[in-house]
Amino acid sequence: MLKTLAWKESRELLPLAVLALVAQGLFFAAPWLPLVRWSGDRGTIPFVNQSAATQLLYLAGIAAIAAGLWQTLWESGRGTFQFLLHRPVERSRVFTVKLAVGMAATLLVAGLPILIYALWAALPGTHASPFFWSMTTWAWLIWFRLPIVYLGAFLSGLRPGRWFGSRALPLAAAVLVVLFIFALEQWPLASLVATLAVETGFLLVIYRVAATRDYS
Repeated sequence: MLKTLAWKESRELLPLAVLALVAQGLFFAAPWLPLVRWSGDRGTIPFVNQSAATQLLYLAGIAAIAAGLWQTLWESGRGTFQFLLHRPVERSRVFTVKLAVGMAATLLVAGLPILIYALWAALPGTHASPFFWSMTTWAWLIWFRLPIVYLGAFLSGLRPGRWFGSRALPLAAAVLVVLFIFALEQWPLASLVATLAVETGFLLVIYRVAATRDYS
């Protein structure tokens, strides 16, 4: 049952993940497009003085929000939560599978393009500047925090209520928390602890809402 659910979630998120990866791939494969700055400009230093990596992470953040909302609003809209939660499996396990697949998709969509970009930057002759893998540290720190945005979107989609009321608060709070954690980057340990604490807090609230919400 859990394997079937994992496959269902993966299949439903696959078009979204592919769309996000294709959008990010345009930054690599279509240098003639106005959006692309780095691929045709060898005077910039990858991950240092241009915004290609930042643009890729913005797209990944949008994909994370879309994934969290898709996994909750889509189920509610189709009325399939009732079917899923009346299977002979604990409700917490159902949501654990959904969250695991969603976070894996979020990290993949964010991490794969950054890794490809870094590998490109590491190749000799691709740009007229030195490259060290430590230059990518800030990008991977953002990658590590993206699940916060995904969890905020998931919780907003899961909670009942009006979007113009309190329903969107978890997503808004997640974005603000990520921005706040950026201020802690000069203290790496504090940033790591804060990220893990916020992710744990969101997970606890999600499981609480999942266990108490009336899905009828």
